[in-house]
Amino acid sequence: MRIYRIRRDWLSFKILITEDAIHKKQYKTEDTIIPTNKIVKIVQIADGVSIQSEEANKFLYIPKNIENYEEVLSKLNSLKPIEVSSLMSLRIPSEYTIQQHIKHGSALKRLFLVIGVVLGVLLILFLLLIILLL
Repeated sequence: MRIYRIRRDWLSFKILITEDAIHKKQYKTEDTIIPTNKIVKIVQIADGVSIQSEEANKFLYIPKNIENYEEVLSKLNSLKPIEVSSLMSLRIPSEYTIQQHIKHGSALKRLFLVIGVVLGVLLILFLLLIILLL
């Protein structure tokens, strides 16, 4: 099941590079738009390219295995020269790209779900204990 979700998420990964901005769209993530005048640097690492903006929470990672990767590099290089990292052996986990912009609240929802399940189990155990004592 998890493999299907990751594959579906990977298949939905889309990048649009214009003269004005870089747009990223992906299933279950917020769209990310970085205006070209806000790009601080573009760094090539072993498994792709990292695009860093002036805002610390706005960044993109484009994996090397995206279609037309060389064309993407060429377009990015025309916006701002690409720096080659001295850590070319650095590898980014594939889940990072999928989860780099998870919608807010998802961790909170999981926490409430876990708390609800724990409280439900405790309630059932308490009721069983009362029944056994009667």
